[in-house]
Amino acid sequence: MKQDLTASAAGASAERDFMPTIKKPAAADSGPAAGKHQRRLRDLLNRYDAAFAAGASLDSLLRQLEQVRDYALRHAIGEAQMLSALAAQPALPQDSAAGRQARQMLTDMTHSLGRQLLQPALSAAAKPQPPPAQAMLEQLDDGVLLLEPSGQQVLYANAALMELLGLAEPPAYPLALSALAPDSGLAEALRPLLALPKDKPSQIAATPLRRPDGDAGHADIRARPLRAEGQDCLLLTFHDATDRLTSEQLLTRHLDILAQLAGLSAELASQPAEPLWARMSGLLERVGRFLDADRCLLALLDIEGKQVRIAREWRNEARAAGPPAEAPAIPRSKLCWLEQQLGQQRTLQLNDSADAPEAAAALRQLLGDNGQSALLATLRPRQCWRGVLAVSAPTPHSWLWIEQHMLQSVADMLSNFLERSQYHSDAQRRQSEALAQARIGHWEWRRGDAAPHWSEELYQLWRLDPARPPPPLARLPALLPPADWPPLRRCLRQVLRRRETAQLDHRILLPDGGDRHVRHHISLEQDGRGRVVRLSGTLQDISEFKRREQTLQQAAAVYEHTLEGVMIADADLRILDVNPAFSALTGYARADLLGQSPRLLHSGRHDAGFYRRLWQTVAEHGRWQGEIWNLHKDGSVAPAWLTVTAVRDADGAVRNYVGVFSDIAQIKKSAAEMAQLAHYDSLTTLPNRLLFLSRLEHAIQTAKRERRRVAVLFIDLDNFKQINDTRGHGAGDRLLVEVAARLKDCLRANDTVARIGGDEFLILLENQKADNPVIDIANKIVKACARPFRLEEQEVEVGCSVGISIYPRDGQDAETLMRNADAAMYQAKNDGKGAFRFYTEELTQRARLRVEQERELRLALERRELFLVFQPKYHLQSGALIGAEALLRWQHPSRGLIGPDTFIPLAEETGLIIPIGSWLIRHACGILRRWKDAGLSPGVLSLNIAGAQIQRAPILQTLKQALRDCRVPPQQIELEITERFVMSNPDAHLSVLRELRQLGVGLSIDDFGTGYSSLSYLRQLPVQTLKIDQSLVRGLPDREHETSISLAIISLAKTLHLGLVAEGVENEAQRRFLLDAGCEHGQGFLYARPMPENEFAELVKKGGAAPLRL
Repeated sequence: MKQDLTASAAGASAERDFMPTIKKPAAADSGPAAGKHQRRLRDLLNRYDAAFAAGASLDSLLRQLEQVRDYALRHAIGEAQMLSALAAQPALPQDSAAGRQARQMLTDMTHSLGRQLLQPALSAAAKPQPPPAQAMLEQLDDGVLLLEPSGQQVLYANAALMELLGLAEPPAYPLALSALAPDSGLAEALRPLLALPKDKPSQIAATPLRRPDGDAGHADIRARPLRAEGQDCLLLTFHDATDRLTSEQLLTRHLDILAQLAGLSAELASQPAEPLWARMSGLLERVGRFLDADRCLLALLDIEGKQVRIAREWRNEARAAGPPAEAPAIPRSKLCWLEQQLGQQRTLQLNDSADAPEAAAALRQLLGDNGQSALLATLRPRQCWRGVLAVSAPTPHSWLWIEQHMLQSVADMLSNFLERSQYHSDAQRRQSEALAQARIGHWEWRRGDAAPHWSEELYQLWRLDPARPPPPLARLPALLPPADWPPLRRCLRQVLRRRETAQLDHRILLPDGGDRHVRHHISLEQDGRGRVVRLSGTLQDISEFKRREQTLQQAAAVYEHTLEGVMIADADLRILDVNPAFSALTGYARADLLGQSPRLLHSGRHDAGFYRRLWQTVAEHGRWQGEIWNLHKDGSVAPAWLTVTAVRDADGAVRNYVGVFSDIAQIKKSAAEMAQLAHYDSLTTLPNRLLFLSRLEHAIQTAKRERRRVAVLFIDLDNFKQINDTRGHGAGDRLLVEVAARLKDCLRANDTVARIGGDEFLILLENQKADNPVIDIANKIVKACARPFRLEEQEVEVGCSVGISIYPRDGQDAETLMRNADAAMYQAKNDGKGAFRFYTEELTQRARLRVEQERELRLALERRELFLVFQPKYHLQSGALIGAEALLRWQHPSRGLIGPDTFIPLAEETGLIIPIGSWLIRHACGILRRWKDAGLSPGVLSLNIAGAQIQRAPILQTLKQALRDCRVPPQQIELEITERFVMSNPDAHLSVLRELRQLGVGLSIDDFGTGYSSLSYLRQLPVQTLKIDQSLVRGLPDREHETSISLAIISLAKTLHLGLVAEGVENEAQRRFLLDAGCEHGQGFLYARPMPENEFAELVKKGGAAPLRL
């Protein structure tokens, strides 16, 4: 081939040789090509006939005839061939004008076609002929594909490749590789081949290719470089490997079937019938899975020959051995069609029962509704129909002929197996049943045997698989607990030495690790010369007997050692026995009580009626249980829980009375303590929520009867959280105790004050006639809490907010009153704290709105409604991008975009700021990772951190994990913390900030200039940057106050060697002032507004420079 290509250089270039040419009509093809074109022509005419018979319109018929003409012109089919193809067609109908017109047009067109084909042949010498190499390639049976060096453009494809791909016409070249038969998978198949070095030949075998008609084929593809006339190309040849693969797969399947049959034959021939029946479902599973079925069953005819039952089956979905529960019997008459078919063919394949109603009805009887396709083989032991072996699938399925033969072979094996599997005789069955009921197993060993013979009952006793051979004598010790083998070995030696039987009780080990007690009888048999020829033994399960014996021993041990006192008396109530615990409880020794009456223990706390009712209950119900006070020998009395039980004989007469005494003195003491814990706060000793609720409900009932009013005051301390966080929980607890004392001083003796949790208190005022007394008490409470508290030699101020609800005006039940008082308390806080407010309906609406907002905010994280925007930070002098600040936004599904000023305070109040803050850290690190993977350098990303994340959340662990998971350098993260939080308690926050700094992230004080920073504390903080608050920048450069503070901050930063970033730079005058004053970095609308992730990424791609908005 290469010689042909290079030889064509004298006439034309190699590129023209291999570039596709439009086929011109030429002399008629001959040989195989001509035959192929005639077949294609007949196919087109067949389509025409079908359209004509279906009554297609004349326009449609004419279009089809045009296709015939075009195909003949493209492939240079001569007039003789055209007429030959027409002659092979059945006559076109002549019974209509359209038919006659179409026949006439087809005949005329044929003669005209001959002239069209002849005309190009006459002038062929004047027109360029197809290049020799291309003509040769068109005759090849293998496909040929010529690609440009990169492998992405098709220069030429021969007719064999078009046929392999199922394409009727060659496309116009050059053509993108992906556009050549795009649905065939050609481009994907060539990708690994084209990835190999192109300077050497390479190949891939059995590559799958799809045709437009849905058929799939395989091809062996070889590639080699080609150079013709100075141009590099890539030549690929395609050899159709479909038939070869099919043959190989069929051969492999045949070998697998032979291996399966060999294994099944050996197993069915070598094993006893009973174990094989136990494992039959497993054998069916092997057959079903091998034949790619969802079910495999063995259905057998009953003894009377009237019904068929499923003896064993396997279902893919059930994964369970054995037949289904309550397998229904199928009348033989309903399977008559299947029996007839199998009698004629022995095997029956139904690929789709929907195509055969009679077959579908028979399959439904045998397989139910889940068998749409099935393969069946008959069982004929002794030439009598015994049943059927079937595999099925719930969808249409086709099995190979060799798979049919396999199933029949398995059915023949099972037929032989059925002949061997006969039931035991009645005598053997009765003996087996007797041994099984007595749980007696039998073993036997004869001289010369390597292992003893075990009965089925012995296998069951040991819970071993009967299909396994019995273990040899050498393995007997492994079947017993270590302590039981030496006695059994001595017993065996005694039998052999003394030639006599022996008996021994010992244990055997079970496969699950448990054990079982057995009574082992061993005997021997001798021959005439005194030699032992047979040893045998029986093992009887005595586990139940041993358990009962052990139970009695345990009962005796319990009686002696239990902590409950036990007294046993006869029917005349004379004490027969007491245990040691009873003596310890009463102080009486056992000898002091024997023969005495239980009246000896009467304490005098119960009257005669009590004891009369006690014995009456025992007589009627056989038992009495209750609390009783007994007299101790030393004269003291103690409570006990007594249970008296009457023990009766078989005739129902009372034989004994048993009394069990439990010391409940400690229990009663613990119950009193638990009642205290259940109803009172352990810190302040005030009533808790449960007791308060009970008293409030009682007060409401009383007020309802007497037409009085009840007031509920909800009290929340105003600054308790700050004191608890800064001074520690110990100081917070002492403060709560002091507050509780002051609240009690403000109330009457019959009023109730309760602590319900944290720094929240509830007060109940009963028998109120008007609001004025309630107002007076509320004022006293506010003033009492406003006075300074002394903690650790320091005075602290707390204050409180009080909400008030009144029954029946503000609620008819306890929960409503407490809820409305809570709402009023929040209104008092919102109005400035240190005050009280009465409940109004408006507060309920606000509370509901707040609860709804909190619920929606909780769902925002789950529904991924939170997202980040990024405001770039710039160098004020050069305009270079130095990083960005990540800002949180909420896209609500119905309320639209919600700013952080709205939902961040709610998140901080409810504690949701902690999971939101953790999400922000992880999400921001993930975005940074994506930017870095895209090759972007966005600079340092600043994240705003709430105070709660430092105080209560493990921010250090969260940040470490996010940096590690996203592989982000810590130097690219800066955490912004507000000045107000940092300075609220710098000593408490210092350690966390230092750990964050040691991690490598940057720290910045946000909103600097709005709080009250201490210079001494500022020096200790491990921060690197101060951010001038936008409220100060907004007043630059005209307002003197903002200008002075800004200059002082800039000077302070320079003194402490801290970086500076100005927030909210919105005009050129502000930028110029800050730059002249020494602030080098800033952010604001002058440069850019906060933007989504993708827009910021585009900004970084463009170099980061943003035009100033002057």
